[in-house]
Amino acid sequence: MTLVRAVFWLALGMIAYATVGYLALLQVVVLVKRRPVVQVDITPGVSLIIAAHNEEGVIAGKLENSLALEYPSDRLQIIVASDRSTDGTDEIVRGFADRGVILSRVSDGQGKVNALNATVPLATGEVVVVSDADSTYAPDAIRKLVRNFADPEVGAVTGEERRVAAASGEGLGESLYVRLDNRIKRLEGQLGSAVMVNGGFFAVRRSLYPAIDPHLTHDAVVPSLLTLAGYRTAYEPEAISIEAYPLDAAGDFRRRVRTVLQAFSSYLSVPQALNPLRTGWYAVKLVSHRFSRWFVFPCLVVALVANGALASTGPPYGGLLAAQLICYGLALAGWLLDRSARRVRACYIPYYFVYVHLAAFIGVVQAMLGKRVATWTPTERRVAGEGAAR
Repeated sequence: MTLVRAVFWLALGMIAYATVGYLALLQVVVLVKRRPVVQVDITPGVSLIIAAHNEEGVIAGKLENSLALEYPSDRLQIIVASDRSTDGTDEIVRGFADRGVILSRVSDGQGKVNALNATVPLATGEVVVVSDADSTYAPDAIRKLVRNFADPEVGAVTGEERRVAAASGEGLGESLYVRLDNRIKRLEGQLGSAVMVNGGFFAVRRSLYPAIDPHLTHDAVVPSLLTLAGYRTAYEPEAISIEAYPLDAAGDFRRRVRTVLQAFSSYLSVPQALNPLRTGWYAVKLVSHRFSRWFVFPCLVVALVANGALASTGPPYGGLLAAQLICYGLALAGWLLDRSARRVRACYIPYYFVYVHLAAFIGVVQAMLGKRVATWTPTERRVAGEGAAR
């Protein structure tokens, strides 16, 4: 039983570290090791590129939001990168041409990254800001992002993305998850560099924008490439973007599988960034923040099986097994309630915890099996605030 005990406690320790331990570690380390970013209120030329595919329901609102931003209009270029939209997106964007909005239609339909790669050469700003079509920026969002570029060590900046749940409760788990993740990103930024950017809300020096493979994702590749080049990826908590999150559990599950599949492949495409001898603390943060989470689900399975084998050996194993079974019972109840559009937090949170880590591990397995994702099929789009609740 000695080996089984060791396996059980190792699995439990990995779960604890990935979910709460890493955050606790960051909070301690930041007390003794902090690298502040030099911030100055500057107004470099900015090219705001909005990635779009069949966004007729939200694109007009997004463009009105962009045109109303508190940034000098003569320093702000707005471009919509339309990836072979087949609805009324392009016509709506053309209607804003007299207000300076540029339509970049990319006809090969190879996905968001490919559309951005094709559109960035049209950018005239010193800084490129990448945005999703369904995100609403706070009026000062771009000002707050670009002030970090006063620091010559900063190559990219990611803002704080806030996802709001629908009034029906859809997206509740994601809203809680993002709040926790934002806390981790903020601490990582204070320690040097964030290990990911929000793909729908980040800025990068145009000279450093990487034209990456369409099957990869900027979220993962940009910070890794910049770190290897000697630049930091800053996190700006005062630059706010709000996005409604109307996905139900099934939709969220599919999105998570796809997102992790791309992220896993993307980080492995820059293997040098995973080497602590090359990137130091960045590699530790990368493994802790991203990879450790993606392997929580198999650790959950191992911990349950090992605990079952140890239950008859006495305390504390009997109590721990009972606690696990209660949690999984609540998760099952959460799943059943969610299927009938009823959400009780005591059940929904354990359910969300299980399925979010299951989705992540499926994404990893699919990536290992060679599956790739490039094209996108946006789910229901909703303007933040429409049927949403914080």
